[in-house]
Amino acid sequence: MPQGADDCSKLFCKAAKLPNSPRCLFHAASAAREEYFAGLRPGADMNHRGTAFSVALLQSLSSATGPRVGNVNFEGASFRGPANFSKFTFEGQANFSGAHFRHGVSFREVRFEEAVNFDGATFLQNDQSNDRHYMYTLADNFAANFTLARFVKEVTFRRADFGVLCVTVPHIGKWVSTWIGFNEVVFGGAVIFDGSTIKATLRGRGATFKDKALFRSCEFHGPVEFNDAKFEWGLHLEASMFKTGGTFKNAKIYNGFHVEGAWAPYDWPVDLKGGFYEHRMLGFGDDLRGGGDYRR
Repeated sequence: MPQGADDCSKLFCKAAKLPNSPRCLFHAASAAREEYFAGLRPGADMNHRGTAFSVALLQSLSSATGPRVGNVNFEGASFRGPANFSKFTFEGQANFSGAHFRHGVSFREVRFEEAVNFDGATFLQNDQSNDRHYMYTLADNFAANFTLARFVKEVTFRRADFGVLCVTVPHIGKWVSTWIGFNEVVFGGAVIFDGSTIKATLRGRGATFKDKALFRSCEFHGPVEFNDAKFEWGLHLEASMFKTGGTFKNAKIYNGFHVEGAWAPYDWPVDLKGGFYEHRMLGFGDDLRGGGDYRR
């Protein structure tokens, strides 16, 4: 800590200050951090807007609260290592808008009981300003993993950026891209991805959408996989681009399938085979092809 830096403003840091310190959690003195952690309880509200988190700092915070938190504000926070919120329960509103996940984040088996905001967040597997050539265990090669998560109310990902990292597997030379996992997720409220850029493979096998699913004006650079998914209140893909196609095999879509202006290249169509669509597809074009059961 620089000499004389008695608050974060002198460190050009605009992060939220701790209640017991003029500094944020990242810049606070060890004694202030320990005092803050000691006062946390399961279900606690937290404001760490704009805070930088190392792996160790996030682990210390998680240990202090346990896997149950209240209203949390991580707006603009920067997670400098792999972030793990697996099996957490967010009892209040969760704000991750503008957050930056540099080395992936796991929300596997998480339960969000109130509204969740990921607007403008960035999800990367590794800091892409550095060397792109790494070796991974492919099962862990995710930028964001929400597998088996439960969202009780609305979740928004407006203008979020899900980055891709292409890696070379040594001795094989195969390029592998990162993935975003929504397999078996249950969305109880509306899901809004409008305007997002998704460069990784998007996996949503068996996901259930109990309210509107809005993926309007999105750019999907990697494959999109929603096989066996269920959309109970419509699926909106208007003006979205599927640059490497996708699959919605055996998906069930009720109350409208909207694809006006959506586009997929001829060689990479969106496969809709075996699907059930309660109402006719609106804007169904030659580039989005399939053989599903269409019912009006």
